Amino acid sequence: MQHERYVGYEIKALSNLLRRRLWGPADHPQSMLTEIEGVLIGYLCHSQGREIYQKDLERALCIRSSTASRLLKRLEDEGLVQRSMGVRDARMKRITPTLRAQALNQEAERRIRHRGDADQRHLSGGD
Repeated sequence: MQHERYVGYEIKALSNLLRRRLWGPADHPQSMLTEIEGVLIGYLCHSQGREIYQKDLERALCIRSSTASRLLKRLEDEGLVQRSMGVRDARMKRITPTLRAQALNQEAERRIRHRGDADQRHLSGGD
């Protein structure tokens, strides 16, 4: 009997493999963060110059309010984000990455580029 392969399963398996390679434990600064924390910091770093509020993060990352609150609390406790009074609405807290978060994000982006380069070489038979 022939084993059928479904594209969805293959995509999921590849996604898991890439996720482990990028976000898995290693001796790099990003290893202290979960995947969603790293994504959230990346979003904030790439949104500098715009006012970002919790609702914006919930929409952009497709997460619930309770999840966003918990993530932001942990990142604030770790010194990776700051909440300050918003310009548009003083009742809302603007969320910005700290310099430490920006450095972590730069390291994560370097790792992603490096991993992408290595994967490209592997796929093209060069390594």
